[in-house]
Amino acid sequence: MTEREITMGLFTKGNMDYNAGMRAHESRDYEKALRHFEKAADAGHPDAVFQCIVYYMNGRGCERNLEKALYYSKKNELIGTKDAYKLTNSLKQEVEKEKREAELERQKKDAERRESASHAKEAFLAQIEVANEAYIKKDYETTLKIIQPMVDCGIPEAEAFMAQLYQLGHGVEKSDLKAAQLYRKSAEKGIPTSGTQIAICYAKGQGVPQDMDMALKWAEKAKALGAGYSDELVKSIYQASLILGNRTIIDKSEMDYPDNEYDADELFTIACDKLDAENYEVALGIALRLALREDPGGIYLSAQMLMTGQGTKPNKTLAFYLYKILADAGDADAQLMCGTMLYNGAGVEKDRAEALFLFEKSAEKGNPTAQYNCGFLYDFMKKREKSIYWMRQAAKQTKDQAVKENALKFLIDNNIPPE
Repeated sequence: MTEREITMGLFTKGNMDYNAGMRAHESRDYEKALRHFEKAADAGHPDAVFQCIVYYMNGRGCERNLEKALYYSKKNELIGTKDAYKLTNSLKQEVEKEKREAELERQKKDAERRESASHAKEAFLAQIEVANEAYIKKDYETTLKIIQPMVDCGIPEAEAFMAQLYQLGHGVEKSDLKAAQLYRKSAEKGIPTSGTQIAICYAKGQGVPQDMDMALKWAEKAKALGAGYSDELVKSIYQASLILGNRTIIDKSEMDYPDNEYDADELFTIACDKLDAENYEVALGIALRLALREDPGGIYLSAQMLMTGQGTKPNKTLAFYLYKILADAGDADAQLMCGTMLYNGAGVEKDRAEALFLFEKSAEKGNPTAQYNCGFLYDFMKKREKSIYWMRQAAKQTKDQAVKENALKFLIDNNIPPE
């Protein structure tokens, strides 16, 4: 090997792959050429790097890929090729332009899909209206011909309609099971009235096993969806839940402490005394009676006992709804309890955003545990200013020494002065 051969770079790193790539290029085997050029480029061969840029820019031997071309262009800059930065800047502009065009195309397609879906929904609703007119005339055969294909396509409004037909046995064999299945499907897709109906199915045990916890959950979902009369439904289900399974102790309580002999305050005092004496069934019987009268003390006591299973089986779902009644009325302790249950998913689905909302409501009323919880959660969310504010509030309160000490420790550990 002569000195001239060395200086001409015949043995530059990646040279063999570059030369192989050029041979493949000349024979128009571009895929093979690109494979060799990439190997040579990865070894730092400047001409191979340039070939990779050209190949990816023009989609030769591959799909056009400006991101890849830009990658090799930046590699070209590192090698120090003259004016390489100009190519890189040009490619950056091309990449950004391509991204903008792709985003505009995506938005256009989304708009077309939404418009198409909107037209489809209008058409479906129009068909359902025709089916309803036939239904009113008791022309069930026509009703079914219109509704069934839409049910097969999973149209929620049609599912709700068909559920009603199965529930009443109009045009089809009456089936509580099929009605409940269709009500649930359409409720899951956001039909408010179906949420109400599946709640009633669970409350009565129609087509599904009777389950008052599920009835309450669906009633609350129907309420969230904006179903009419959902407040009354939730209230009636929770009252039925209180009575169901506790009928015996409620009846005994009414015999031992009749309403015509004791007022609400006297009954509440007796319930607290019985609870202290660990006479749980008597305490719960009285508390449930008061709760059914919407007495706040009775509601709170019933929730506490249902939560822990004193005098009955634990029922955290029912306990949550009882606490929620008081929380909605502004009770700080109930807001803390609901927040805690939502945070942990105890008796209710986890919802940490709603938990924080309730913690903050309680904290604003001076509840030290809620103040600490707000500080902790805001710290976790990296919202330092709010975290510090609530930890300082918890640290300066005098109601709960343990909470105060924990808040002070948090501030000290994070080098934050208490004030």
